[in-house]
Amino acid sequence: MPEKSPAGQLPRSVDIVLDNDLVDKCKPVVGIYRCLPNKQGAFTSGTFRTILLANNVILMNKEVSRQISTDDVHKCKKFSKQKNVDVFEMLAKSLAPSIHGHEYIKKALLCMLLGGVEKVLPNGTRLRGVIASLPTMECPETIYQQPTTTLTLQPLCQH
Repeated sequence: MPEKSPAGQLPRSVDIVLDNDLVDKCKPVVGIYRCLPNKQGAFTSGTFRTILLANNVILMNKEVSRQISTDDVHKCKKFSKQKNVDVFEMLAKSLAPSIHGHEYIKKALLCMLLGGVEKVLPNGTRLRGVIASLPTMECPETIYQQPTTTLTLQPLCQH
């Protein structure tokens, strides 16, 4: 998880191969790290790519329950009635707390998560409620970590 990586470390990626009964199950976490040659046509190019050949998979997060309990509703109402607290500011600071700064970007990602409500006009026309964002920043670590954090909060996001 990017939140648990040491400060200053750039995120890395590796392809993971799932075979047989592991296909389309969940995120693999145990496997054999291998180098495979890149092919260009019928020949190998001399460069290698790394993959993780999965041996086992563990489900990291389950489907989010769409049920909101009355206790959750009560807590949200109590939170929204606080006088000296800017709710939007507090939620923005709570999004990816290990990434310092970038408050405007965090607020934009928060608007993406909370906005986008579909509207139906009186004549039956449906206005799409999807908010799409493309964060462009110079720091590659932040480019990767903030949208990835957003993905963990919203299970239907695509990255």
